[in-house]
Amino acid sequence: MAPKRSKKTSTSFSSSKHHNQFVVEAIVNKRMTIDGKVEYLLKWEGHSENEKSWEPETNLSCSDLIEKFNKFQKLMKRTNSSEPVEEIIGVTQMDSEIYYLMKYIGTEKSYFFPSQFVKINYAELVIRFFETRYTEDH
Repeated sequence: MAPKRSKKTSTSFSSSKHHNQFVVEAIVNKRMTIDGKVEYLLKWEGHSENEKSWEPETNLSCSDLIEKFNKFQKLMKRTNSSEPVEEIIGVTQMDSEIYYLMKYIGTEKSYFFPSQFVKINYAELVIRFFETRYTEDH
């Protein structure tokens, strides 16, 4: 289990000795265990990337984050991941989350992707996007 965290709300874990609630910043990944149970890789609010932990779905009380993550996974399956991204053409904030509008090479296709995904997979494009905007403004 992940290190001890503040007793804010969002995700709860129970044990026979005590009941604690911890804050989930983001869901990073999903997997199925050998016995068919779903687990999510969680990034904890206020903790570093190396403190992420896999937690069973049955222990979680952050249905909004799970729903957003699952919608994102469906979007990723619909978009052909073999098509390379050409550039980031925009950025917006929806429901207090940042999304990047990404254009694919050789097509007019573009899709919004959550910041968490883009920062991990397209860091150079994020840097280029903001450097270009900064130099255009100054």
